[in-house]
Amino acid sequence: IVISEDMKNNIVRKGVPEDKITVIRNWVDIESIHPINKTENYLYEKFKVNRNNFNVVYAGNLGYAQNIEVILQAAKKLQTYPDIQFFIFGKGNQEEQYKKAAEELQLSNLRFFPLQPYSEVSYVYSLADVSIVSCKKGFGESAMPSKVWSILATGTPIVASFDKGTELEFLINKNNLGLFGDADDADVMAQNILQLYNNRDDMTQLSDNALNYVINTSSRQTATKKYIDVIKAIVLK
Repeated sequence: IVISEDMKNNIVRKGVPEDKITVIRNWVDIESIHPINKTENYLYEKFKVNRNNFNVVYAGNLGYAQNIEVILQAAKKLQTYPDIQFFIFGKGNQEEQYKKAAEELQLSNLRFFPLQPYSEVSYVYSLADVSIVSCKKGFGESAMPSKVWSILATGTPIVASFDKGTELEFLINKNNLGLFGDADDADVMAQNILQLYNNRDDMTQLSDNALNYVINTSSRQTATKKYIDVIKAIVLK
């Protein structure tokens, strides 16, 4: 059992028969992670975030592979839009380097916050109008970040900066869950954020698509049933 088509294709290339492989994607507990209405999200007050701005959120590890530089560069390109604000929640071995880079770029539209506990995931991603999933070029070929399911479970569209040809690109484009751009391309990330900023009606549809996708394919109940079905099929052979 693997969690993505990319991982399946990887081990098929290494000689594992395809009929011995089942893809069961990561699941998300939609009882625990769910949309939080703006009026009920206390993080706006805690971090002094304007509810009326267009908020772009990244949450997670601040390491080399996550390519926070592309977010900083996209923020720089969008500084002429004062109501587009970037918030980075996280920690990692590149944290101080990224903070220094943001300071050097004089990013008045970007702030860093501490990584929040897992119990606050719904609040963090519900703070966002869009959430970012990013990686350095070459790091996404065998990965499907688990944060994808948490983002979708809060009904938040994704802006991805990820390797082309990966399952994440297919997932986003096929199911209309956000906008995809190639890894390292800050221009495209900025353009995608601006496109959503200028088309708020599209945002409602993307949000609905995100929630429906998770409920229909990635809930805990759906995923555990697939595991049970696979195990039963093997036992009964």
